[in-house]
Amino acid sequence: MNRNATPLSILVTVIAAVMIAGSAHAAIIVSDDFSTNTLSSYTTANTVYNATPKTIGVARTSGSFRIDNLGLATLGATDFTVAFDFTFGSSMFGSSFQLQYRANDAAAWQTLETFAYNSNRAGNNDSGTVDTSNLAPLNGVSSTPTAYTAHTYSHTFLPGPLTFENGSDLRIASSVTSGNKYMYIDNLSVTATAIPEPATLALLGLGGLWMSVRRRRGISELEPRFSM
Repeated sequence: MNRNATPLSILVTVIAAVMIAGSAHAAIIVSDDFSTNTLSSYTTANTVYNATPKTIGVARTSGSFRIDNLGLATLGATDFTVAFDFTFGSSMFGSSFQLQYRANDAAAWQTLETFAYNSNRAGNNDSGTVDTSNLAPLNGVSSTPTAYTAHTYSHTFLPGPLTFENGSDLRIASSVTSGNKYMYIDNLSVTATAIPEPATLALLGLGGLWMSVRRRRGISELEPRFSM
């Protein structure tokens, strides 16, 4: 026991401990390479699992693939990042898919990104391209991506326009109501930069201060015994 410890040094130690405990860390919400059929873990409509290659396909006919209850509030999330590989099948004329978010079941869906397939159909030949002009950022995509070209999407979203709640959901959904073609998705990950809740930090701080007070009292009680 350090009898020379001062209240200031003890307070500095407690603050440092609380800051270390409250430092941000990466929290994995979803990480799925679809090496096995995990569709039962999600809420889906008109979505299929493909064993070869191991991907999921979201149909252009009212298809949706939803991740429920991200738990952003419990994590103390300061942001979250969505990343996945995707490609469009052929004959996807006029198809459009949205990456959407809602804070809770009662909230309206907010469109974060749109993945559109623009068709320049000539006879029965599919010469359409994937419109990536509205994606920010879209990594590793050529200037004129076409059907069956693999693309990697990754973007980090911040609070402000989005409300981070425990009941928040994320989905990829089609805005087209006809046709049976698919947008294929692989290597899906959703991660968050997270810190403990303020209540947790407060408890840590109070616990540290209580220990400091107990320590000082112990030193005070011992000092007369060692006095000359």
